[in-house]
Amino acid sequence: MKHIRKTKLFVFLVLAILVFTMVSSAVQAQDQSISIVIERIITTNFPEVEAFISVYDQNTLQISGITPGDVVLLEDDVVIPAGEFSFFRETNLDTPLAIALLIDTTGSMFEGDPSPLDNSIASAKLFVENLLPHDEVGVISFSDEIKVQQTLTTEKSLVLEALDNLEGDGNTPLYSALFQGVEMLRESEKKKVVILITDGYDSTSREHSLEDTLALANEYLVTVYPIGFGPALISSSGAIAIASNLDEIAARTGGFEQYFQDSTSLPQAFNEINQFLRRVYHLTYTSSLPAEATEHALQVQISLAGETYSDTATFVPNPVKLQVLEPQPGSVLSIETPITIDTSAPSKITQVQIWIDGEMWQSFTAPTQDETIYEANWDLAGITPGEHEITVRVFDTIGNTNETNLTVSVREPIIIEILNPEDSAVLVTRPMIEVRVDAVAGIGSASLLLNDNTLATFTEENFSFEWPPQAKDYGLYRITVEVVDNLGHSATQEINVRIGDTLIQDTISDEESSLGNLFLIIFGGGGIAVALLLIVLPLVLKKKKPKSKPALSGSPKASQQSPQAESDIPPSQEPHGVTPYQQAPSDAALVLQEVAGLKPGSIWPLEKAEISIGRSKTDNDIQLQGATASRRMAVIRISGNAYLLHPLHPENPVLINNQPISQQVLLNAGDEISMGESTFLVIAKPAGS
Repeated sequence: MKHIRKTKLFVFLVLAILVFTMVSSAVQAQDQSISIVIERIITTNFPEVEAFISVYDQNTLQISGITPGDVVLLEDDVVIPAGEFSFFRETNLDTPLAIALLIDTTGSMFEGDPSPLDNSIASAKLFVENLLPHDEVGVISFSDEIKVQQTLTTEKSLVLEALDNLEGDGNTPLYSALFQGVEMLRESEKKKVVILITDGYDSTSREHSLEDTLALANEYLVTVYPIGFGPALISSSGAIAIASNLDEIAARTGGFEQYFQDSTSLPQAFNEINQFLRRVYHLTYTSSLPAEATEHALQVQISLAGETYSDTATFVPNPVKLQVLEPQPGSVLSIETPITIDTSAPSKITQVQIWIDGEMWQSFTAPTQDETIYEANWDLAGITPGEHEITVRVFDTIGNTNETNLTVSVREPIIIEILNPEDSAVLVTRPMIEVRVDAVAGIGSASLLLNDNTLATFTEENFSFEWPPQAKDYGLYRITVEVVDNLGHSATQEINVRIGDTLIQDTISDEESSLGNLFLIIFGGGGIAVALLLIVLPLVLKKKKPKSKPALSGSPKASQQSPQAESDIPPSQEPHGVTPYQQAPSDAALVLQEVAGLKPGSIWPLEKAEISIGRSKTDNDIQLQGATASRRMAVIRISGNAYLLHPLHPENPVLINNQPISQQVLLNAGDEISMGESTFLVIAKPAGS
């Protein structure tokens, strides 16, 4: 009987061991279950299909070492042969993320210089700046109060601003803050991530328990990556405070926790998370489906240790459509121009970007017209003329992208050409002034001016005007064309021409010729001619003798006026006895000596090509005194050895030797110039100056 009892006991023990082993194996198999997640499918280059897949073990750690031989791929339940797809592990920087940054702002985070909060903000900002355009980020701070500093956005500048404005004090409602972070991510279609930064453990959460928070995170597939530091969480020996529960939060949501002695290791912690988030398996194959807006199923099966695990996701083989409606490639632009984009995608468009010459210019998160049109006006004011490249990029919620480039040319809105005469030309006869205007928006108004006096107005693109008869005297002339288009843009073009010495020489030659002929007549006429000579010669000499001008009282001798043909100067143009152009100066350089005004006794050099004179200090080379002086009253232009004074405002006359002038005058040493309450004397440049 004892033997039988021993045998039964042995059999029972064996059976118990077998049952325990089977149960343990089953539990272990359950604990070692593997999960496969198809993160996203890209059909931008359809019929090429790309899928990004994550494979996790029971601790939500990614599994490496999977080969194409471990994978079976099905499209609408049809197996894709093994040799017709690729499958390899990579770090994919394009994986779209939705990230909630939870940052502890309790009192201990403000201690030290830099403080733990300073280090947290700096590390978080670096992390945000390295994210991709379609990644979304939100910011939540927690202390006595939980504050949503920034809702989810792709505008990284808003996130950086929110991080710079963090403040707070008090206790640590960690679980309630985590619950709020999960709520922020619940609607996103991207990979959902919470990064939790704290130097303490939960001390005040009342609304939400740890179990409530973890249940919500699992429901919405939110992964939490806690980062803890400081003596409240880890001792100098490396022991971790059990009360923090950061390890449990990470394990039960699929993330991993990190602990550090202090906040200086935060950049390393953020880098570890960034790298982990981007590690996926990349699957690529060529689809045989038609490119139409119909939903299809993609299934990935992976066999490991005799078990098969799978995940299925749907996709639409209709890639992101992108068309730039305007401007067209090669367009020539000159005024404010709309950039209009039409785009659509199988999934919701999250961002449309416009880049100009390699720099981000405009970004949209929603259409500006209808449901697919995005438009912005490009103001070309200040844009350098020449070729410019416009790049448009589009992103949708599941990672599809598309991009297009076009080149356009930018030019000035108004181009003016003075075809005749040429700049710096020396003229003998009166020319026909010919102008061509190219205004993209059309000519609103245009003026032709001679020495700032309007000769004519016009609206034609090609315009001609005969040089006015009264403006043919010796000297320099400035021809100016001013144009305003129908949108208010303006442009000016000017040239300088000279009525040269040729006219004077011709006049002298004619006079010499007349005298020569007279002498021939006299001497050829014999005795009568001699008698006539005695009578006529004194009269001729008297007529040719130039009249000298009386000097001004208290001033040096006035300059002499050159002879002019009366028919060449209209009576209305003559400035009370002072002819418009005087004799050429000597080779001696001239300067102005200020007799009365703001700086009496000052010597003003005349060395620039154009010297501006007026009441405004900032707009002129020489400043005038007195309310009767114009803001810009006159200019002195130098051409060769000639010093030409040109009045700008007839209503405020310039006086030369007490005589008002209305046209430019050749200056000579000894002339006295009066403008406003200022008086100047023209003198030869002092030796050695």
